Amino acid sequence: VSRLLDIASVILYVFVMAPVDTLKRFAALVEKDGGTTAAAARIGCSTTGVVYIIEGKRNPGMKLARAIQAVYGIPMEDWIEPPKMRTVKGVA
Repeated sequence: VSRLLDIASVILYVFVMAPVDTLKRFAALVEKDGGTTAAAARIGCSTTGVVYIIEGKRNPGMKLARAIQAVYGIPMEDWIEPPKMRTVKGVA
């Protein structure tokens, strides 16, 4: 089952871009947290990776989406489907 989820994650990563609302929330939280370098250190990726996610050029993979969820409270599923109406750590 875990292997199938990893395969599905790769397929979704390649073919589905994150909803704009999710990108905006992530960008706002990153800025509030001290910028892309600080965010990259907290979630365990490169600064370029954070910039690419904010710009919509890349989606986070499953492990990075988990890290973003743990640090910033953005649910993993928000990267592949429109987020539900809710407040995420102070950002609407």
